[in-house]
Amino acid sequence: MVYKQMLKYVMSIILNYMTQNETSLERGAHIAVEGNVAGIEYYHHGIFLGHTIGVADFGGNDVSDAKPRIVDIYRFTEEGKRKLYCIKYHPKQCLPPEQTARLAEEVVEHPSIWGPYDVIENNCEHFATRCKLGVAISKQIQEHIRQCLANPKVMLAHIVGLASVSPFLFYHGHRFRSPCTLL
Repeated sequence: MVYKQMLKYVMSIILNYMTQNETSLERGAHIAVEGNVAGIEYYHHGIFLGHTIGVADFGGNDVSDAKPRIVDIYRFTEEGKRKLYCIKYHPKQCLPPEQTARLAEEVVEHPSIWGPYDVIENNCEHFATRCKLGVAISKQIQEHIRQCLANPKVMLAHIVGLASVSPFLFYHGHRFRSPCTLL
């Protein structure tokens, strides 16, 4: 329980998440939804392209077909069941919103330039931060690696947790689309 509270606190500090109303989103916004698979909490990331277009994210039915794609905002939020966040950056830290959106659309149009899914090195947060910041990083993965190195018990819990949910990470339904699973 303490771990979950710490995770939520750290993630809120790192990325300054702010709850959003879907109608207030602007094209090019970096958005995320909370998720939980078998007790492992994560944030699934994407770039909002507009209400008539949807969200560019990095997902698929399984690891082998995961790629940058566009999904409807309601599918991204699991028909509104998953809490939606907009990640705020200082304007000098990120690309302009329209440039962010165009970059996401370009990668979706040419998915082979992005590379295969890898939970540690190439996940949905890497995709969204590359489009928004110009550099592909995953703060949630960095934080979990830091926690694992600082506490072997946390590392063991993550290894056991990941092994128990790995078959579910790319469930063939819309519920578990390409999550940014935390290690």
